[in-house]
Amino acid sequence: VEPRVMGGQDSQVGRFLWQVSLWAEGRGMTCGGSIILKNWILTAAHCTAAKPRASSWTAYVGMSALSLKDNSPAQKREISQIIQNSLYDDITYDYDVSLMKLKSDLVFNDYVQPICLPPPNHVFPSGMPCYVSGWGELDDSGNSPHPDVLQHAQIDIIGNETCSRPDWLQNLLTSRMLCAGKIEGKKDACQGDSGGPLSCYVPDEGVWMLAGSVSWGIGCGQPKLPGVYARMTFFTEWIWRSIAQNDQSVV
Repeated sequence: VEPRVMGGQDSQVGRFLWQVSLWAEGRGMTCGGSIILKNWILTAAHCTAAKPRASSWTAYVGMSALSLKDNSPAQKREISQIIQNSLYDDITYDYDVSLMKLKSDLVFNDYVQPICLPPPNHVFPSGMPCYVSGWGELDDSGNSPHPDVLQHAQIDIIGNETCSRPDWLQNLLTSRMLCAGKIEGKKDACQGDSGGPLSCYVPDEGVWMLAGSVSWGIGCGQPKLPGVYARMTFFTEWIWRSIAQNDQSVV
């Protein structure tokens, strides 16, 4: 199981305004994340489990290329608190979500915006086109460099009934997980994308919603082995409850 954009393309400035690049002390660019409020980021529990100290992490937002992370309009923030889902299982990757509180608020502008969390009853139908984005490896050789420019790939939501078939991911899925990819493979998340967004444009609402965050996969871009994401509709209530308990500014 890889801790996990393959088959993607460069993202223009201002495309995925909620994309976060998370850097861990001594490890460089390690994971992705999504902006959900001006001072809160969502990422994967398997990222924070490996580096549980908040002071070990730095978040960069507002840039399309890693080489621009120290220049305007990019914004850099230290992390003051990590809330890792207490039910996270480091063997099955179940409940693979963590929240990071920023030491100071982000400035929302043309380059930095939050993504909407879906209501718990929202359905992202099978076949719905969505986008995975990140600075993860471009293939699963284990030695491809991280791209400088943010990559994204258009992939489709795949229902759990399909994804858990015997010749797919079998019994590895839980109801906290969501599959997305292409049946033929080729487009997928890969190492270094972990915790980053699976973003879906919902025409009825006129907004982008976070369907999932990159969790795990078997290899990258293999046929019938789509990427697996933490299913956001399951976690929306946990997210808002956790934030309310730890942030007086959010009521």
